[in-house]
Amino acid sequence: MVTWGVDAAADLLCWLVTGPDPDTWPVAVYNRTWDKWSLHDAGMAGFLRKMLAGEFEQLPLSLGSEELDSVPTFIRDED
Repeated sequence: MVTWGVDAAADLLCWLVTGPDPDTWPVAVYNRTWDKWSLHDAGMAGFLRKMLAGEFEQLPLSLGSEELDSVPTFIRDED
């Protein structure tokens, strides 16, 4: 597992390393609220697109209603 992201609720977004080609690695999400892992075959870009488009039947991350009502934004750490 390689962690590539974390959200405000400390949920983990990881790649599940299943072979030599990173383009085939599924996304594994650890939801701290549910204390549960979920696996998503879309890859990182596909997973993020589904999250931002609201296409999950059950959200894999610990988002509250206030986060769902806001416009998604990308925040990066600037040195």
